[in-house]
Order: sequence, then C-alpha cells, then structure tokens
Amino acid sequence: MKWPAFKNIPISEVFPNDWIEKCVDDSLRSLGVDHLDLVQFHVWQDDFIDDDGWKNTIQKIMKSGKVRYWGISANDYQPSNCFRAIDTGLISTIQFIFNIFHQKPTEKLLPYAAKNNVGLIARVPLDEGGLTGTMVVDTKFADGDFRQHYFSSDHLLELVTRTDKLKTLLGHEAKTLPELALRYILSWPEITTTIPGIRRVKNAQTNTSVSDGHKLSIKLMQELKNHVWERNFNNDHGHDPWLASSNYIEP
Repeated sequence: MKWPAFKNIPISEVFPNDWIEKCVDDSLRSLGVDHLDLVQFHVWQDDFIDDDGWKNTIQKIMKSGKVRYWGISANDYQPSNCFRAIDTGLISTIQFIFNIFHQKPTEKLLPYAAKNNVGLIARVPLDEGGLTGTMVVDTKFADGDFRQHYFSSDHLLELVTRTDKLKTLLGHEAKTLPELALRYILSWPEITTTIPGIRRVKNAQTNTSVSDGHKLSIKLMQELKNHVWERNFNNDHGHDPWLASSNYIEP
C-alpha cells in the first residue's frame, strides 16, 4: 500500500479492495456494532474514478448493510479534488480544510456540494491551534509536535500579528477567537458540521455551545474575507509547509 495519495498512483495501491472490506469488518468488530453510518477515504485523487474496482466494492458493502454512507477526506488544500467522485453519486460527504485563513473552499466546493446534496465536514477549523488566540511569539512545542514546523519562529510572528487583528472584531457576535472561528464556519449554510480538536472537557463544552444556530452577520462575514492567509503544510514530504506548491495547493 502507498500513502498518501499522490497523483498517478492507482487507487488499488492506496485503498486495495480487500483492504477496504477488512477495514470495515475490523471497525465493526472493534466498535461492537452491526453497521457503520459513515466510512471516509482519508486522502483522495479524483483520477481514482477511472477504476471501477473500489466503486463495486463499496456498493457491495452497502448492499450488505455494513455501511450506510461513504465519504472522502480531501487532500490538504485541494478542496476541488473530489468533484468527479461527487458526480458518481456514491459519495455522501466531503471532509476538507476550512477556516478563516483558508477560505478557498467557498469558491467552488461549497456550491458544488450543495448542488449535489453532499454533506460537508470542515476540518482544522482552528488552524491547528492558530485560531485559538493562545499563541504568542515565543510559544514552544514539544519534540515531535508537527507544529514546531507549522508555527516556526517567523510564521509564529506572522500568526500573532494576524490573530491580534482578528481579536479587534470580537464583541457581541463572538466573544473569543475560537468562537469567532467556529461561528464563521457554521454561518455557511452549506456546512454540515465542523470537527475541532478537543482535549479538555472545558473545550468540549465551549465548542459545542457555538452550535446554537446563531450565525455571524453579513457585515462581519464580509470583513473576515480580508483575513485570508493562504499557506500550505505538508512537512511529511519535505516541502516548506508555507509555500503554495502547485503539487499540493489549488491555484
């Protein structure tokens, strides 16, 4: 097996058909349930569509009743690299990076998914912690924490400068930066849900409290367009994560 899904690598080498079935059976056994509501392919290339094997496999699994819906976790910063998959009618959800800094999905993915009745799961809503508002210019990360690279010194300084500007927008619509970040995402009607990382009970309580149906005003949503900060993180492949490489980020 090969992972992640680089272009021109066939899906049979990333998600072999027997592996898909094994993962489903292993998950059913581990969870002690008779079916899974949603199974997502983690990483994706739309040229996978040219192989009918995986399509036949997931349809067989669905007919068996083991899985109700299938989804795709789109590659980092490639929110449109799933449209052909959506067109098959076999994919019910798309998980993708979306936050105040990375707003590109609003251009194509959100309207396309809405048109095709596909659910949208926004990941990295707090920009790996950058939009929590807790980082300062001398914040340190433990060895092995990928944020050592994501928020290296120069990038951390830029982050703090940008989050300080965002904090000037706080008020009655959003009292904290995390609340602003989550409400921004949930204010888009096309979005089904968002999945912030949660390590503490307090964070779980405050994050879920944002799901109260209160959306940001049109004026504030327009203002947040001025805070786009497009970057790319893919340290696993030896690239500077903050360079918009054409191999990893949509133009």
